[in-house]
Amino acid sequence: MRDSLRGLYNWDDPLPPHLLDRWSNWKDSLKFFEDVHIPRTYAPISLHETLSTELHIFSDASETALASVAYLRTVDASNNIHVGFVLGKCKLAPMKGHSVPRLELCAAVMSVQIYDIISDELDMSFNSVRFYTDSLVVLGYIHNQSRRFYKYVENRIERIRKSTTPDQWNYVPTKSNPADSGTRNVTAEDIIDNRWNLGPPQLREPIEDNLNTEYHLCDPENDTEIRKTREVETLKTTKNNKNDQFETFHISQRLERFSTWKVLVRSIDRLRTLSRKYHSSKDLAVSNYSLSSEDLIIRMVQQEVLAQEIMCLQSQKPLPRRSSLISLNPVIDENGLLRVGGRLKRGYLCINERHPLIIPKNHHAAVLLIRHFHELVW
Repeated sequence: MRDSLRGLYNWDDPLPPHLLDRWSNWKDSLKFFEDVHIPRTYAPISLHETLSTELHIFSDASETALASVAYLRTVDASNNIHVGFVLGKCKLAPMKGHSVPRLELCAAVMSVQIYDIISDELDMSFNSVRFYTDSLVVLGYIHNQSRRFYKYVENRIERIRKSTTPDQWNYVPTKSNPADSGTRNVTAEDIIDNRWNLGPPQLREPIEDNLNTEYHLCDPENDTEIRKTREVETLKTTKNNKNDQFETFHISQRLERFSTWKVLVRSIDRLRTLSRKYHSSKDLAVSNYSLSSEDLIIRMVQQEVLAQEIMCLQSQKPLPRRSSLISLNPVIDENGLLRVGGRLKRGYLCINERHPLIIPKNHHAAVLLIRHFHELVW
């Protein structure tokens, strides 16, 4: 209404007749505030003589306002129940950009803030503290343990859980929620006997101990506040040696991402550096770091492509008849690398000349290695 009247009237113009009647009725209703009385004491007896002292906080929201109100429920030695008004708060709702579930969640945060104020100001301990809302969506947010929210809801749920636990939150129907009176227009005449001041009738009755129930998310697949779940692909790695920190099965899927041999070797160097940084020396195999990154890549490729031949050599069994390595008389050196055997082992040559490494040509890393040496030659 304020925006619709802007530009039509000046600030000192008299009100038009249809607004003047509303203003006059509201002004005349203020006289009823003379009969509004809120007791200063929370209970007619001393709180030290009560058998039970409970704090109950209700919250509600509408597109107009947010409200939260707290009551102290006491039970005396004669099992008489007393309900006292402790603190209430209302504020206008944001004009734009907030859905009703968001407003209900903000009202729940207001209840937590009221609880913190009461805890700091009242020098007493409560047997129990319970929170109520008529929004099943908010209860689903608070009790959620399976999904993630976007930042707006996530921050407010974190604030709620900082001071409360999910089992403290309960559902109350709108008709029984006293905070509902703070979110709508109430005349001064109705405030005298309003449940906002007197408290809800259900608090004057025995309350079941198992009031709390489990609340679930309402339509999580279509809720815009909940992050969508994504399918996650997992890769399983298998170690041929329990002391080996680098050797994995089917590593070709990762090596195919590299375009040149230099980039591949440089990436393995960085990986080994990070491994040294985040693992203790006891957890790492010393033999892995005595190898160069080039030899380590070749060993991983050999163990993937020539796993059957390596297993036979380690167990001192003959190679399969169809193996292409029979004519090479292969051997495994002290670093676990598969090399060409033969009588040259007695010659005065370097290890790579006496026993050249066996590199499978049908592997991506081998192709990169051959291409690399070809570029060096040319």
